[in-house]
Amino acid sequence: MRIQVIFGILWIFTQAAMGLLFQDPVVCRFTESNQCYVALGQRLHLPMPLEDGFDLKIIDKTSTHHLILKYRKTQSNPPKPNPPRWQFVIDNKTMILTSAERSDSGTYTLDTTDAKGTLKGNYTLQLNIEAEVSSVKLSYSCLSPGVMKVYCSADGDNLRFNWTSDLNTLPQLENGNSTLTLNKDHHGKVTCHVENHVSYNYNTTELHPCPGPTTAVVTSTLSNDGLLFQDPVVCSFNQSNQCYVALGQRLHLPMPLEDRFDLKITDKTSTSRLILKYRKTQSNPPKPNPPRWQFGNDNKTMILTSAERNDSGTYTLDTTDANGNLKGNYILQLNIEAAVSSVKVWYGCLSFDVAKAHCSADGDNLRFTWTADLNTITQLEDANSTLLLDKSHHGNITCHVENHVSRVRNTIELHPCPGFMVFVSVWLCEVIILLSLLVGAFCIYNRIYRKQKITENQEAL
Repeated sequence: MRIQVIFGILWIFTQAAMGLLFQDPVVCRFTESNQCYVALGQRLHLPMPLEDGFDLKIIDKTSTHHLILKYRKTQSNPPKPNPPRWQFVIDNKTMILTSAERSDSGTYTLDTTDAKGTLKGNYTLQLNIEAEVSSVKLSYSCLSPGVMKVYCSADGDNLRFNWTSDLNTLPQLENGNSTLTLNKDHHGKVTCHVENHVSYNYNTTELHPCPGPTTAVVTSTLSNDGLLFQDPVVCSFNQSNQCYVALGQRLHLPMPLEDRFDLKITDKTSTSRLILKYRKTQSNPPKPNPPRWQFGNDNKTMILTSAERNDSGTYTLDTTDANGNLKGNYILQLNIEAAVSSVKVWYGCLSFDVAKAHCSADGDNLRFTWTADLNTITQLEDANSTLLLDKSHHGNITCHVENHVSRVRNTIELHPCPGFMVFVSVWLCEVIILLSLLVGAFCIYNRIYRKQKITENQEAL
């Protein structure tokens, strides 16, 4: 019995320190002015007023009204809520949501009536369901010999990030997100604190000094990289492949030497539009639409001065002779992609002999591949931009990022993950903390138990 009480107290301590901010079940009331927050999967108790009748309704995120319960004191059988995840306890007039789901978020209204059906009161409660914070991960990379960037990520809804270090508090986030830039004055451990309305979690990492100026830790190179096509790109209607152009790049599209042609586009929304109607006999050169297109009458070339995303689509060209008879029909698929840029590589230690490398970049339709100093690493984890490396990999690894219009790479030097003793010491620290909590809980219980015994003895006398 004593052990059960001790672990009960210990559970309350650890839950308050890290994890859910509210006990299960959460109790919300229509009389409170604040919004109600419940963790995904958590139980909610919603006391109802002791009135002769009430209607409980919800207006969900799609502005749809839905009746949950209609209660009348005079009815013979207890009413059944809808959906059935709600339960109604008629003895204490409490609505119980057994397991909160995202669809339970919304504005709840309660209309109360007397025995005659006359309206007595109207109440409103805003209910929000949030996924609790979990899987807090930390990693960092060296931007230069004296500057490093720390990254924090977590699962959950409406996350808020805060940072602390061994020596001082770091309240300022870079651009208000989950990254932090530190200069050489910062060393030791940094902790990322993540919270939302229903939960709190954190993780700590130890920063190691970036290598000095003589060591190239992160090396970006554009040798054989950058745009894969010269500017302007030249595409033609007689090519069999699709045409790819970088966002903002210039495109030349030669037209056939025919008496007449109509150039049209069918865009991504399946909308067809005429770009140019050319007739050899017309006195003035035709003007394309939109004006970002230009028509060189001398060499019969369409020029797109600066490609935009909405220029992507299927282009059709119908040519006719002087009498208007159809001579040919051609199709060209044009795709506009943002070039690869801002390639970043960093890594974090999952254990003393396993590291995880991460690669990110801006651009459209990105493809990632990896190489190392000694061998080629072709296998990506889950076909995304992360890579697991064991202790046999060392030295430099390079992330190559490309799409149809460009290619960029970035290289980072791997340092050995902390040894076995570091991880054992971290584990021992966690054990010591838990033991301290256990001793504290035992002391509290012992004090309560002794006080109870003293009271019983006094009463017996």
